Amino acid sequence: MFWKNIDYLKIVNGALILLLVVVFESLFSNPLRLANVKLDLPLLLVVYIALTRGPKEGLIHGFLIGLLVDVLTPYFLGLNALIKTILGYLVGNFRENLFLESIYFKGLVIFLALIFNDLVYYAVYSGVNLSAMLGVIFFSSVLSGIYTSGIGMLIFFIRERFKLRIAF
Repeated sequence: MFWKNIDYLKIVNGALILLLVVVFESLFSNPLRLANVKLDLPLLLVVYIALTRGPKEGLIHGFLIGLLVDVLTPYFLGLNALIKTILGYLVGNFRENLFLESIYFKGLVIFLALIFNDLVYYAVYSGVNLSAMLGVIFFSSVLSGIYTSGIGMLIFFIRERFKLRIAF
């Protein structure tokens, strides 16, 4: 039977994590800003899942997290879902094709994923206005990428240092 093969703990944990993203984006994203630099928890979560679980789960969680972010800002409904789905799959393939044991390399992957996410989003948002895109990328995305990468490296460090296994 199909129902016997379902891991209900993964479903419950996944739903709780998606709920965490919604709560974070609606309540805590502004208080955790450093000046004009924002922590991109949804992207960090997609990259974390893709690096720890692979491309299939990165793709699924990327779509769900992106869709939730789109519901919170529905102007370009589906754009975040598309971008985070692509990122979840690509980063999951990095996990399978590259040796990602270094925390610094994982931080670099997070940084590059954030730059890619913002580049594609602002290309669509600005109508491919290069000066507006590059301004946002250089003045906002790079600093946000450094902040998000630092938090991501801290999470990977704590996970590896204390041998934590987060089940989802």
